[in-house]
Amino acid sequence: VQGEKFADYETVKRDLIQLKKIVSYIDKINILGGEPFLNKQLGRYIDITREIYPFSNIGVATNGLMLMKMETDVIESFRRNKARILVSSYPPILSRINNIAAYVKSLGIEISFSEPIYEFAYTFDNKGGHMGGARRINCSCPNLYEGRLAVCPPIAYMKYYNEYFHQNMDEQDGKIDIYDDNLTYDKLLDELHKVRKSCDKCLFLSEEDSIYMDWRQSKQNDMRDYVWME
Repeated sequence: VQGEKFADYETVKRDLIQLKKIVSYIDKINILGGEPFLNKQLGRYIDITREIYPFSNIGVATNGLMLMKMETDVIESFRRNKARILVSSYPPILSRINNIAAYVKSLGIEISFSEPIYEFAYTFDNKGGHMGGARRINCSCPNLYEGRLAVCPPIAYMKYYNEYFHQNMDEQDGKIDIYDDNLTYDKLLDELHKVRKSCDKCLFLSEEDSIYMDWRQSKQNDMRDYVWME
């Protein structure tokens, strides 16, 4: 993403209200980044999510590096909304997990850590052919962003990839307009499980297709960090 960019609060609020008209209950809602704790108004996003979806399990996904410096208003928002902190355990925090866990729990906030992450899976490859035998997909991480419910994160944020690397991967197929007057809950479920154009290059469709790289800190953005090049 070029420069600093945060999701517009009023847009998020409006989108959540609209989504509630279609999907009355969602079991789990995670607030994602980038890094959510870089957003100085994170507490407001947690508050509005709880207000609109009072019975959902709300989590905030983070790399954990900023948890020891949380602002008071963010801490209070986590407490009153019973939101959880979900830490992706990358190498830079592995030696600090116990201290982070103890501190966050002392604040009365629930926290969980993933298994240590020593490698990343490539998102796409440059040859395609992965959806040839697929009739339906069961990806389980739809992303609500700017009035659309994308069937997966890569589709939701594909425009940034295209802009940065001057590519033209399809960034529309798989984005469902939640303001479509004809959209019902059943239609939404059907749309979420359709095979999309970008699925053809997706390495997440099956474990057999997955290709991994060792975790490392990137010095500069390189398309090969996202796409497996043969």
